[in-house]
Amino acid sequence: LKSIHIFPVKYECIGDVRGCGLMVGIDLVKNRETKELNSELASQIHELSKDLGLLIGKGGLHRNVLRIKPPLCITNLYHKTR
Repeated sequence: LKSIHIFPVKYECIGDVRGCGLMVGIDLVKNRETKELNSELASQIHELSKDLGLLIGKGGLHRNVLRIKPPLCITNLYHKTR
């Protein structure tokens, strides 16, 4: 999670990275100075990630926040070996 917090420095379209526990929200903006939201980019990234097999969520009042969290899947085989 620490490495994801360098994203705002590296990418101009990221206004903020925040999270609680394992869930991370990436706030997408058109302009960091004015904090104009970028829901179009969020939709494009959301669709592209689906096409690549990566499931992420989209949220926020204006649908400009990408929500990333790890899957909480445990198989029967994993459970039996513990």
